Amino acid sequence: MELNLPNTYEIYVVDKYGDEIPEYTKTVMASTPGKAKYKTYLKYEDCYDSFKDFLGYHKIRTIGKCKIEHMYGDKKRFDDTKEYRGVPFALQGMKVEHRGYPGIIV
Repeated sequence: MELNLPNTYEIYVVDKYGDEIPEYTKTVMASTPGKAKYKTYLKYEDCYDSFKDFLGYHKIRTIGKCKIEHMYGDKKRFDDTKEYRGVPFALQGMKVEHRGYPGIIV
C-alpha cells in the first residue's frame, strides 16, 4: 500500500514593491504549485476580480513533501472520537485502507 502524499507550499502576499507581508502567509498542501495557488484563491475569491488579479499579489514557495505530522489534528479530540467510534486501537498516522484506497488516520 503506497501513499502518494502531496507537497506542502507556503503562499504569501506581496505588496506593490514585491516585499512579503508575513501576517498573511498560508501553508497549503497540494500536488502542484498551481493547485496550491488555486486552492488558496478559492478561499479568498470574493476579494479579487479574477484569478489573474490574485496571482499579482501572491507568491509561492515549496516547503517540501508533505509529512503526515502536517495533517495531525488536536490529540484530545482524536482520542474522544476514537472512543466514541469504538476503535481504541486507532493511532494518528496509522496507515489504513478504505474501500480499496490507501489512507492515513489524521
